[in-house]
Amino acid sequence: MILRLSIGVLFIHYAKVHFGQRMQCTHQASIKILLFALYEFFIGLLFLFGAFTQIAALFAIAYGIGLAIIKSRISAVSLPPHPVLFLIFAISLSLFITGAGIAAVDLPV
Repeated sequence: MILRLSIGVLFIHYAKVHFGQRMQCTHQASIKILLFALYEFFIGLLFLFGAFTQIAALFAIAYGIGLAIIKSRISAVSLPPHPVLFLIFAISLSLFITGAGIAAVDLPV
């Protein structure tokens, strides 16, 4: 439960950061950043409420791997640093394997 809540808060924090930065970009980039922030926010809400945790963990694993690849190619200040991406990957993998834990809405896959 602690892992699920902490990663949920982390995803919502980064969604808030990216949502705030979309005003500083062009229109097309702003739409992409908005979709990215909504993706983060949706995953964060799923983790916080404990709904479909293992499915959300799969999306979070893809998020961590994808951003690690993107961050190695470009340098963007708003992207999480590599240690945070590694923690997102590790926590998500743990939640995927073990399930949501107590006080969750979903059942293990």
